[in-house]
Amino acid sequence: MKQKIGSRIALAQSQLTAVAAELDCEGERSDMAADYLDGLNSKRNRQLTVGSVIVGALTTVAGAVTKNSTQTIIGISGGLVSAGLGAMTINPKGKKVEFYHEHNLLRAIWREGEKNSDYPDFVWKMLNEKEFSTNGNVTLIKSIKSRWLQFEFNGGVDVDEEKLLFGNGGFYRSEDLHTRSAMINQLQSTIRSIHQDFISLMSLVDSI
Repeated sequence: MKQKIGSRIALAQSQLTAVAAELDCEGERSDMAADYLDGLNSKRNRQLTVGSVIVGALTTVAGAVTKNSTQTIIGISGGLVSAGLGAMTINPKGKKVEFYHEHNLLRAIWREGEKNSDYPDFVWKMLNEKEFSTNGNVTLIKSIKSRWLQFEFNGGVDVDEEKLLFGNGGFYRSEDLHTRSAMINQLQSTIRSIHQDFISLMSLVDSI
């Protein structure tokens, strides 16, 4: 009996390890794509800042060598262009990158009422087990989704963002990739906590 229990626990641990490894891989993918976009956006912001400085300098020089009416026009135009470039660095839309994930482990958690097709059956049962949560009142799935809503979406998510993050992917901005990475890390922590529980259970069985 002890051998059978140990075998079942080992199988459970292998499934949890496989899911944690996939989450780790997906998290790394998201981080790499986000870092790539962050680099592009940083370069873009530097170029806009330099452009704003150059326009401001040229406006000053041109204003100094022209007559009053022309000086006014140049000053206003240059000021508007410089301000526009500056505003683009404050609130940049940023570049996008194609990023797809047909096997999306976040999807089943978000759509908690739907049939699971992304997780091993055992892992899915554990995620739907209230006893594994901190207070024992809600399932791990509900707990994870609640944290996502609170910390990643400030209580709500728009339709396009939901489709992007919990669908098969598409064109991501840097901030979307950072959000995806954060959700993956939270889910991975939950999976690893279950794995730790089974390590404790294995130790208990071995001590019998």
